[in-house]
Amino acid sequence: MIERDQSGANQELTRRRLLQSALAGAGVLALAGVGSTSAAPIATSRQFSAARQGAAGTIIEGGTLTVDAFAPIVDANRTTQLIYDTLVLVDPATLLPKPNLATEWTVSEDGATYTFTLKSDVTFHDGTPLTADDVKFTFELLINPETASPYGPIFQPRIKTIEAPDPTTVVFTLNGPVASFLVDLNAYSLGILPKHLVEGIAPADLATSDFAQKSPVGSGPFKFDSYAAGEAVTLAANPDYHRGAPKLEQYVLKLLTDTTAAYQQLKTGEVDVTQISADFYEDAQAQSNFTPVTFDTLEMYMFGFNIDPAKGPAGLQDVKVRQAIAHAIDRQLIVDRIYSGLGTVAIGTQSPVSWAYQPDKITVSYDYDPDKAKALLDEAGWALDGDVRKKDGQELAFSISIAAGKQTDQGAALALQELLAEVGIAVEPKVDDPSPLATQPGVRDFQSMLVGFTFPYDPDQSLAFDSAGIEAGYNLWGYNSPEADDLLHKGLQSSDVKARTAIYVDLQNLLLTDLPVYVLHFTKGVTGVNNRISGYEPSAAGYKWAVQGDANIWDVTE
Repeated sequence: MIERDQSGANQELTRRRLLQSALAGAGVLALAGVGSTSAAPIATSRQFSAARQGAAGTIIEGGTLTVDAFAPIVDANRTTQLIYDTLVLVDPATLLPKPNLATEWTVSEDGATYTFTLKSDVTFHDGTPLTADDVKFTFELLINPETASPYGPIFQPRIKTIEAPDPTTVVFTLNGPVASFLVDLNAYSLGILPKHLVEGIAPADLATSDFAQKSPVGSGPFKFDSYAAGEAVTLAANPDYHRGAPKLEQYVLKLLTDTTAAYQQLKTGEVDVTQISADFYEDAQAQSNFTPVTFDTLEMYMFGFNIDPAKGPAGLQDVKVRQAIAHAIDRQLIVDRIYSGLGTVAIGTQSPVSWAYQPDKITVSYDYDPDKAKALLDEAGWALDGDVRKKDGQELAFSISIAAGKQTDQGAALALQELLAEVGIAVEPKVDDPSPLATQPGVRDFQSMLVGFTFPYDPDQSLAFDSAGIEAGYNLWGYNSPEADDLLHKGLQSSDVKARTAIYVDLQNLLLTDLPVYVLHFTKGVTGVNNRISGYEPSAAGYKWAVQGDANIWDVTE
């Protein structure tokens, strides 16, 4: 527990001890699986033979990832980005759309009709031409409720009809203007499926079908080769790729247990690329066989609350309790000491790289102020009884779900535990494997969670906060606000940046008032790239990887 010191110097010393204990405790938490029945071990001894060190013509990416299916509309993951192709790409420098399968497009004056012209020489990996019928089929499957796509709630209310008047023309008619529509086609990794192979599969069975589990076929730069469950996915170069044959012969995604294993394999050369967690950043800077590439990202770290009254803890249903929690957290200390300074404390809910970032116009904020937190809890009727507050005989206590394998997140959860204990709130870190993001859409059997959440390139945040995503999407918190829905919808109906910015300022202030989540910070990404690799540029547009549109230029130089 934190000592209650009066002097500023002693308080700083106490907080320093807090963060030191959190960092040390993260390893214990990972080993012990606190609050979890399925915690992963710190490291794995399994080696994937195909992903041998320094393999010629092979790039090996490693990460603490899960792959549930190889069909992008039901599980958009790193491998589906490379197996399948999207209509448009996003320029990493501008975050604006550029051609890919679609060579050009026009938008009607009312902003509701998009007409795409497709390349005429694109084929799927089995040699079958990719046509407008495949695009139409894919998006109709996406918005079919029976498919249960996690991205369906985003596109179902937007798309009215999809037409394919000829093999190279696709016409999307929307229910109204959607300013983010073009970049969303790429941001959600909506690769085009082959109609001739998928149309016989019932939508509800797509995720578990042989196609999605064993024999995916796309039109991307790499073809599916093999999958060693829980270990690695191997892809082979597609020599007929429409953007040019890849320079590589093979791509391997190694599925590693945790960031420690990933970083150690980067150091030994067993993987060429992996994302580096903050606890290894200082060591990474001293290495000579790889380069730690740093960049701003769209990832926000959120302390998310289950505010579904039927499923969430009673205490978290009270907005004053959530506001007290916000005041009790020293975010800057957590960024500096747990995340090695690789983050920007959030002002609002928009990333500093977004054009909607307007820190001077955010009027709702929560400075670190434990006394104010205690006063809010007193006002809400949660009285201190020993070390923990109670109301109507019930303790103010809940668990924090965190992903297995991320020691920095586990350290942050322990820091939150200590900071909240100081104001009389008892929380218990709970390691979830797989990540709560993978298991919670429409479920909400968690109490709270600490999670990194990456939004698409456009400042629209419907994915996490539109009530349409409560049952099947990523509104994991059960946040149901007609006012927020209205602002989200208005933000997509205008193409004017100034007008949209004002709308998103209002939305941010509303979210900060309601606090379904408390955004702790925005991440600065660090990805290690072996010096034998060329043409590989990690960025926010690649979600910390290199963008899939450049996969054909990745190369091994030694």
